[in-house]
Amino acid sequence: MKKTLLLIFASLYFPVLAQTFNAGTLFEVYNDIDPDTMLNYVVTPYTDETYGINLFDDGAPDILFTARGSVSSSGSAAYIKVQSLNPNLYLLFGRSDSVLVPATLAWDITKVAKPLLVTEPIDEPTAVWDNGTLFLTDHSGHSGANKNVNDFVGLEKFIGIKYENGSNFSYGWIRVKCPDEDSCLIKDLSYSQVIIGVEENNEQTVQVFPNPSNGNFYIHNADLTSFDANKLSLTNMYGQRVGFSYELKGKDLKIVTEDNLSQGFYLLKYNSKTGSFSGKLLKASIDE
Repeated sequence: MKKTLLLIFASLYFPVLAQTFNAGTLFEVYNDIDPDTMLNYVVTPYTDETYGINLFDDGAPDILFTARGSVSSSGSAAYIKVQSLNPNLYLLFGRSDSVLVPATLAWDITKVAKPLLVTEPIDEPTAVWDNGTLFLTDHSGHSGANKNVNDFVGLEKFIGIKYENGSNFSYGWIRVKCPDEDSCLIKDLSYSQVIIGVEENNEQTVQVFPNPSNGNFYIHNADLTSFDANKLSLTNMYGQRVGFSYELKGKDLKIVTEDNLSQGFYLLKYNSKTGSFSGKLLKASIDE
Protein backbone atom coordinates (compact mmCIF):
# COMPACT_ATOMS: atom_id res chain seq x y z
CA MET A 1 0.00 0.00 0.00
CA LYS A 2 1.32 3.46 -0.85
CA LYS A 3 1.14 5.86 2.07
CA THR A 4 0.93 9.60 1.35
CA LEU A 5 1.84 12.21 3.92
CA LEU A 6 1.06 15.86 3.24
CA LEU A 7 2.80 18.27 5.58
CA ILE A 8 0.81 21.52 5.53
CA PHE A 9 2.38 24.96 5.86
CA ALA A 10 -0.40 27.52 5.40
CA SER A 11 0.44 31.08 4.43
CA LEU A 12 -1.40 33.81 2.59
CA TYR A 13 1.33 34.89 0.20
CA PHE A 14 3.66 32.87 -1.93
CA PRO A 15 6.58 34.82 -3.41
CA VAL A 16 9.60 32.84 -4.59
CA LEU A 17 11.53 31.98 -1.43
CA ALA A 18 15.17 31.11 -0.98
CA GLN A 19 15.17 27.41 -0.16
CA THR A 20 17.65 24.57 -0.29
CA PHE A 21 16.51 21.35 -1.93
CA ASN A 22 18.62 18.35 -0.91
CA ALA A 23 18.27 14.65 -1.62
CA GLY A 24 16.66 12.87 1.31
CA THR A 25 15.09 16.03 2.76
CA LEU A 26 11.46 15.48 3.73
CA PHE A 27 9.45 18.03 1.75
CA GLU A 28 5.76 18.91 2.06
CA VAL A 29 4.59 15.87 0.08
CA TYR A 30 5.97 12.43 0.94
CA ASN A 31 4.96 9.08 -0.59
CA ASP A 32 6.18 5.87 1.01
CA ILE A 33 6.05 3.05 -1.55
CA ASP A 34 5.21 0.20 0.78
CA PRO A 35 6.25 -2.47 0.14
CA ASP A 36 9.23 -1.34 -1.92
CA THR A 37 8.67 -2.08 -5.59
CA MET A 38 11.28 -4.31 -7.21
CA LEU A 39 12.09 -3.97 -10.88
CA ASN A 40 14.43 -6.49 -12.41
CA TYR A 41 15.30 -7.79 -15.83
CA VAL A 42 16.31 -11.31 -16.78
CA VAL A 43 17.58 -11.79 -20.29
CA THR A 44 16.37 -15.40 -20.30
CA PRO A 45 13.41 -15.72 -19.85
CA TYR A 46 12.75 -12.29 -21.34
CA THR A 47 11.05 -9.77 -19.07
CA ASP A 48 9.72 -6.23 -19.34
CA GLU A 49 8.64 -4.81 -15.98
CA THR A 50 7.27 -1.30 -15.50
CA TYR A 51 6.22 0.89 -12.58
CA GLY A 52 4.46 4.25 -12.96
CA ILE A 53 4.39 7.11 -10.45
CA ASN A 54 1.44 9.50 -10.50
CA LEU A 55 2.45 12.73 -8.78
CA PHE A 56 -0.58 14.87 -9.56
CA ASP A 57 -3.51 12.52 -8.80
CA ASP A 58 -4.85 12.89 -12.34
CA GLY A 59 -5.07 9.20 -13.16
CA ALA A 60 -2.02 9.08 -15.43
CA PRO A 61 1.62 8.32 -14.51
CA ASP A 62 4.07 11.23 -14.70
CA ILE A 63 7.18 9.08 -14.30
CA LEU A 64 7.68 5.57 -15.67
CA PHE A 65 10.36 3.06 -14.65
CA THR A 66 11.12 0.21 -17.04
CA ALA A 67 13.34 -2.85 -16.62
CA ARG A 68 13.89 -4.78 -19.83
CA GLY A 69 15.81 -7.87 -20.74
CA SER A 70 15.63 -9.23 -24.27
CA VAL A 71 17.72 -10.68 -27.07
CA SER A 72 17.09 -10.39 -30.80
CA SER A 73 18.99 -10.57 -34.05
CA SER A 74 19.82 -6.87 -33.70
CA GLY A 75 21.38 -7.24 -30.25
CA SER A 76 20.44 -7.41 -26.58
CA ALA A 77 18.54 -5.04 -24.28
CA ALA A 78 19.43 -5.19 -20.61
CA TYR A 79 18.66 -2.01 -18.72
CA ILE A 80 16.64 -0.16 -16.08
CA LYS A 81 15.51 3.31 -17.10
CA VAL A 82 13.35 6.18 -15.84
CA GLN A 83 11.27 8.34 -18.14
CA SER A 84 9.32 11.60 -17.73
CA LEU A 85 5.84 11.42 -19.26
CA ASN A 86 4.88 14.96 -18.23
CA PRO A 87 6.10 17.87 -20.41
CA ASN A 88 6.58 20.01 -17.30
CA LEU A 89 8.48 17.40 -15.29
CA TYR A 90 12.25 17.03 -15.56
CA LEU A 91 14.82 14.49 -14.32
CA LEU A 92 18.32 15.36 -13.13
CA PHE A 93 20.85 14.39 -15.80
CA GLY A 94 24.19 12.97 -14.77
CA ARG A 95 26.35 12.04 -17.76
CA SER A 96 26.46 10.36 -21.15
CA ASP A 97 27.96 6.92 -21.65
CA SER A 98 28.89 5.62 -25.09
CA VAL A 99 30.31 2.56 -26.80
CA LEU A 100 31.63 2.25 -30.35
CA VAL A 101 29.79 -0.36 -32.44
CA PRO A 102 32.39 -2.08 -34.67
CA ALA A 103 29.91 -3.10 -37.35
CA THR A 104 28.74 0.45 -38.02
CA LEU A 105 31.61 2.52 -36.52
CA ALA A 106 28.86 4.56 -34.82
CA TRP A 107 28.64 5.52 -31.16
CA ASP A 108 25.75 4.05 -29.16
CA ILE A 109 24.96 6.67 -26.50
CA THR A 110 23.16 6.29 -23.17
CA LYS A 111 22.01 9.27 -21.09
CA VAL A 112 22.43 8.43 -17.40
CA ALA A 113 20.50 9.92 -14.48
CA LYS A 114 22.63 11.60 -11.83
CA PRO A 115 22.91 9.37 -8.72
CA LEU A 116 22.54 11.70 -5.74
CA LEU A 117 23.66 10.69 -2.28
CA VAL A 118 21.71 11.82 0.79
CA THR A 119 22.08 15.59 1.52
CA GLU A 120 23.50 16.31 -1.94
CA PRO A 121 21.81 19.35 -3.56
CA ILE A 122 19.12 18.81 -6.18
CA ASP A 123 18.96 22.37 -7.48
CA GLU A 124 22.64 23.28 -7.77
CA PRO A 125 23.38 26.03 -10.35
CA THR A 126 25.16 23.61 -12.70
CA ALA A 127 22.30 21.07 -12.69
CA VAL A 128 21.24 19.79 -16.11
CA TRP A 129 17.62 18.71 -16.48
CA ASP A 130 16.18 16.32 -19.02
CA ASN A 131 12.56 15.85 -20.06
CA GLY A 132 13.02 12.43 -21.65
CA THR A 133 14.57 9.08 -20.75
CA LEU A 134 17.56 8.47 -18.48
CA PHE A 135 19.14 5.18 -17.44
CA LEU A 136 20.04 3.79 -14.01
CA THR A 137 21.82 0.72 -15.39
CA ASP A 138 22.50 -0.33 -18.98
CA HIS A 139 24.24 -3.47 -20.26
CA SER A 140 22.71 -3.50 -23.72
CA GLY A 141 24.81 -4.22 -26.75
CA HIS A 142 25.16 -5.55 -30.25
CA SER A 143 27.91 -6.50 -32.69
CA GLY A 144 30.30 -7.12 -29.80
CA ALA A 145 29.81 -3.67 -28.21
CA ASN A 146 28.24 -3.83 -24.77
CA LYS A 147 27.66 -1.00 -22.33
CA ASN A 148 28.60 -1.18 -18.67
CA VAL A 149 26.54 1.48 -16.87
CA ASN A 150 26.20 0.83 -13.12
CA ASP A 151 25.84 4.37 -11.72
CA PHE A 152 23.01 3.44 -9.33
CA VAL A 153 24.31 0.05 -8.18
CA GLY A 154 25.24 -0.15 -4.50
CA LEU A 155 24.08 2.29 -1.84
CA GLU A 156 20.66 3.94 -1.72
CA LYS A 157 20.66 6.81 -4.19
CA PHE A 158 18.27 9.52 -5.25
CA ILE A 159 16.91 10.70 -8.60
CA GLY A 160 16.35 14.46 -8.68
CA ILE A 161 13.05 15.72 -10.12
CA LYS A 162 11.86 19.22 -11.00
CA TYR A 163 8.42 20.49 -11.98
CA GLU A 164 8.51 23.73 -13.96
CA ASN A 165 5.64 25.51 -15.64
CA GLY A 166 6.41 29.14 -16.45
CA SER A 167 7.45 30.82 -13.19
CA ASN A 168 6.00 27.98 -11.09
CA PHE A 169 8.38 25.30 -9.88
CA SER A 170 8.90 22.45 -7.45
CA TYR A 171 11.83 20.15 -6.60
CA GLY A 172 11.94 16.65 -5.21
CA TRP A 173 13.54 13.21 -5.28
CA ILE A 174 12.87 9.51 -5.75
CA ARG A 175 14.88 7.08 -3.59
CA VAL A 176 16.06 3.86 -5.23
CA LYS A 177 18.36 1.02 -4.23
CA CYS A 178 19.89 -1.16 -6.92
CA PRO A 179 21.58 -4.16 -5.27
CA ASP A 180 22.98 -5.30 -8.61
CA GLU A 181 23.02 -4.36 -12.27
CA ASP A 182 19.72 -6.04 -13.14
CA SER A 183 17.44 -5.03 -10.26
CA CYS A 184 16.35 -1.85 -8.49
CA LEU A 185 14.00 -1.18 -5.58
CA ILE A 186 11.84 1.96 -5.76
CA LYS A 187 11.47 2.96 -2.11
CA ASP A 188 9.86 6.38 -1.64
CA LEU A 189 9.71 9.94 -2.92
CA SER A 190 9.18 13.46 -1.69
CA TYR A 191 8.70 16.83 -3.34
CA SER A 192 8.01 20.41 -2.36
CA GLN A 193 4.76 22.19 -2.94
CA VAL A 194 4.70 24.14 -6.18
CA ILE A 195 6.14 27.59 -5.50
CA ILE A 196 4.36 30.30 -7.42
CA GLY A 197 6.60 32.97 -8.89
CA VAL A 198 5.18 36.46 -8.42
CA GLU A 199 6.67 38.95 -10.85
CA GLU A 200 5.42 42.06 -9.06
CA ASN A 201 5.39 42.80 -5.35
CA ASN A 202 2.75 45.57 -5.37
CA GLU A 203 -0.18 43.34 -4.48
CA GLN A 204 -2.45 44.73 -1.80
CA THR A 205 -2.74 43.23 1.66
CA VAL A 206 -5.90 41.14 1.97
CA GLN A 207 -7.27 38.68 4.47
CA VAL A 208 -8.64 35.23 3.66
CA PHE A 209 -11.10 33.62 6.09
CA PRO A 210 -11.98 31.04 7.15
CA ASN A 211 -8.79 29.33 6.02
CA PRO A 212 -8.88 26.34 5.99
CA SER A 213 -12.56 25.89 5.19
CA ASN A 214 -14.95 23.34 3.72
CA GLY A 215 -15.02 25.31 0.49
CA ASN A 216 -16.45 28.80 1.17
CA PHE A 217 -13.83 31.53 1.51
CA TYR A 218 -14.01 35.29 1.97
CA ILE A 219 -11.42 37.71 0.62
CA HIS A 220 -11.55 40.79 2.88
CA ASN A 221 -10.25 44.32 2.22
CA ALA A 222 -9.82 43.77 -1.54
CA ASP A 223 -9.99 46.74 -3.90
CA LEU A 224 -12.77 45.57 -6.20
CA THR A 225 -13.15 48.81 -8.17
CA SER A 226 -14.13 48.01 -11.76
CA PHE A 227 -14.02 44.31 -10.88
CA ASP A 228 -13.40 42.10 -13.92
CA ALA A 229 -14.34 38.47 -13.29
CA ASN A 230 -12.23 37.40 -16.26
CA LYS A 231 -9.12 38.39 -14.31
CA LEU A 232 -9.94 36.09 -11.40
CA SER A 233 -8.55 32.57 -11.45
CA LEU A 234 -8.44 29.58 -9.11
CA THR A 235 -5.94 26.80 -9.77
CA ASN A 236 -4.59 23.77 -8.00
CA MET A 237 -0.93 23.59 -6.96
CA TYR A 238 0.03 22.38 -10.43
CA GLY A 239 -1.45 25.27 -12.35
CA GLN A 240 -4.64 23.50 -13.46
CA ARG A 241 -7.79 25.66 -13.33
CA VAL A 242 -10.69 24.52 -11.15
CA GLY A 243 -14.31 25.64 -11.06
CA PHE A 244 -15.75 28.11 -8.55
CA SER A 245 -18.39 30.81 -8.18
CA TYR A 246 -18.14 34.23 -6.51
CA GLU A 247 -20.26 36.96 -4.95
CA LEU A 248 -19.30 40.59 -4.35
CA LYS A 249 -20.11 42.08 -0.95
CA GLY A 250 -18.63 45.57 -0.69
CA LYS A 251 -14.90 45.14 -0.18
CA ASP A 252 -15.38 41.44 0.41
CA LEU A 253 -15.36 38.72 -2.22
CA LYS A 254 -17.01 35.40 -1.41
CA ILE A 255 -15.47 32.40 -3.19
CA VAL A 256 -17.47 29.16 -3.34
CA THR A 257 -15.61 26.12 -4.63
CA GLU A 258 -17.25 23.15 -6.32
CA ASP A 259 -18.75 20.55 -3.98
CA ASN A 260 -16.70 17.73 -5.52
CA LEU A 261 -13.40 19.61 -5.28
CA SER A 262 -10.85 17.46 -3.48
CA GLN A 263 -9.15 18.62 -0.30
CA GLY A 264 -5.87 20.47 -0.63
CA PHE A 265 -4.27 23.81 -1.47
CA TYR A 266 -5.63 26.09 -4.20
CA LEU A 267 -4.29 29.38 -5.50
CA LEU A 268 -6.55 32.38 -6.02
CA LYS A 269 -5.21 35.26 -8.09
CA TYR A 270 -6.67 38.52 -9.38
CA ASN A 271 -4.63 40.87 -11.53
CA SER A 272 -6.08 43.85 -13.37
CA LYS A 273 -5.12 47.45 -14.11
CA THR A 274 -7.13 48.67 -11.13
CA GLY A 275 -5.80 46.23 -8.55
CA SER A 276 -4.38 42.83 -7.80
CA PHE A 277 -4.26 40.33 -4.98
CA SER A 278 -3.48 36.67 -4.41
CA GLY A 279 -4.11 34.07 -1.76
CA LYS A 280 -3.55 30.43 -0.93
CA LEU A 281 -6.75 28.61 0.01
CA LEU A 282 -6.85 25.33 1.89
CA LYS A 283 -9.95 23.20 1.43
CA ALA A 284 -10.28 20.65 4.23
CA SER A 285 -12.92 18.62 6.00
CA ILE A 286 -13.60 20.67 9.13
CA ASP A 287 -16.50 21.80 11.27
CA GLU A 288 -17.31 25.41 10.41
